[in-house]
Amino acid sequence: MSLFEESAQVPLIIAAPGSKGSGKSCDRLAELVDLYPTLADLAGLEIPNHVEGKSLKKLLDDPTLPGKKAACTQVIRDGGKIMGRSIRTDRWRYTEWGNQGAELYDHDNDPREHKNLADDADFAKVVQDMRKLLREHFPAADAPAVQGLLREERIGPLPAMTPLERFLADLRED
Repeated sequence: MSLFEESAQVPLIIAAPGSKGSGKSCDRLAELVDLYPTLADLAGLEIPNHVEGKSLKKLLDDPTLPGKKAACTQVIRDGGKIMGRSIRTDRWRYTEWGNQGAELYDHDNDPREHKNLADDADFAKVVQDMRKLLREHFPAADAPAVQGLLREERIGPLPAMTPLERFLADLRED
């Protein structure tokens, strides 16, 4: 797995009895973490507060409604030493590889992600905005403890982490 669009995308097909949008395609952003809240919502179950995803039920009734602002992807490479995190909006994909560099792709003009715009001064504001959005979704991304963990150096107590980061940290402690 990588953080490129073609690797990060998976088909998502939901057939829900009674949905007004049945048979219609929806190009809104969605994440696999949205499946549980969607199924719970469709079943009339309460969605616990700690669940990360958001129900897609409204989009099943009306695929033209606005969707999520962004979707996230993360992978580990180099034997767990580098955590790659990516944030995708309707137009942009921004990726950071720890302190190893960044990537920015414009999906309106470069859907196959061939031209990295992260170092292009014309896109500095987009990089700044996307970096902020990434930090909102991965609050532990800048934490020294996480960076140290990825360099195999343990530095103090671990800050709040995403579930995947906590799982990986627990694995490394064993």
